Amino acid sequence: MCTRIRLTLLAIIALTVWVGQAIAQYQAPGLNGGNSFASGERRVALVIGNAAYESSPLRNPVNDVRAMAAALKDVGFEVAKLENATRKEMKQAIDRFGTSIQSGGVGLFYFSGHGMQVKSRNYLIPIGTQVLIEPDVDDEAVDLNRLLGKMESATNAMNIVILDACRVNPFARSFRATSEGLAQVKAPTGTFIAYATAPDSVAFDGGGRNGLYTEQLIRYIRSPGLKIEEVFKAARRDVMARSNKQQVPWDASSITGDFYFAGLGGTHLAKPIPAPVNPAVNFEEEAWADVKDSHNPEAFADFLVLFPRGSHARTAWLKEKLLRREQATPYVASPSGSGPLSPLTHQPTAYGIISGNANYPEQTPGICYGNASTGEFRCNSPQAP
Repeated sequence: MCTRIRLTLLAIIALTVWVGQAIAQYQAPGLNGGNSFASGERRVALVIGNAAYESSPLRNPVNDVRAMAAALKDVGFEVAKLENATRKEMKQAIDRFGTSIQSGGVGLFYFSGHGMQVKSRNYLIPIGTQVLIEPDVDDEAVDLNRLLGKMESATNAMNIVILDACRVNPFARSFRATSEGLAQVKAPTGTFIAYATAPDSVAFDGGGRNGLYTEQLIRYIRSPGLKIEEVFKAARRDVMARSNKQQVPWDASSITGDFYFAGLGGTHLAKPIPAPVNPAVNFEEEAWADVKDSHNPEAFADFLVLFPRGSHARTAWLKEKLLRREQATPYVASPSGSGPLSPLTHQPTAYGIISGNANYPEQTPGICYGNASTGEFRCNSPQAP
């Protein structure tokens, strides 16, 4: 009798252990039973953040890529990280990433930095790029199709592409015609592609430590119980709230299974960020911090599209006009940025003062004065537009 009881207890213990192991396996990241991605699947990520551009440098991509790398490691990814990468370094890293996902599992590519579309093809901009005319893009930038081709040939279970790269085209002045943001792409089956904003639209770098999109995304990647679609939907909701619907993240998917970044364990979800009391003002300040030091007139033109009546609209309008004049007319600026302003040699179409510097020379009728270093600008007419 005692032997039978002992055997029964041992059987119960063994069954309990087996059930516990099964539950743990079921709740492993990525698994949801049935039509889903297998427990313990290999997860490989390549994350790149480029900020130190000679033209139109960005504030947040290096912080973004570090935060994203940490979040992905927390949910089981093997992460390769590049900061301020050249074209050669980006291409080599993409090639290594393509090889690593051939053994199966889930691949993830994240890029934060400048991106642009040329003739409906998307390009990621490396550090050290010199684009003088549109045909230079093929030789100087990294075609997104290179990455997608590697994913397609790998035939692994699933791939994720996250592009926080929809900033203003830093080489717009070199092109006869440009399209803003990134274009929609046709990705291989089993791919989830996410954009920081809608196709053909521009996202701003943001005024905080991280870009607005990446900041929200990494919160939800770590949240158990969210399918991949729910992660990006939650991030989109918060970005729209913070930006007063000026920035609307976008995604496209051809995946067929369920994927969980942080598994099924528990029901703890990151709380949505409440909209600020005046989100439009907050987002305008972040956007202005992103563009105010730019030497690209298109940056100010895009700012004015978003905030035509904002508190910085007049300054942005004047800076855009001044920068366009610099591109069209020989222009000499004070080396110190504080000396007398140099004359512009044609009749102005804009009037006003950008800064409070009163160190202006005697003005000649019909001449505008400006300083390229500080953005100061003044014309002789007392009338404002």
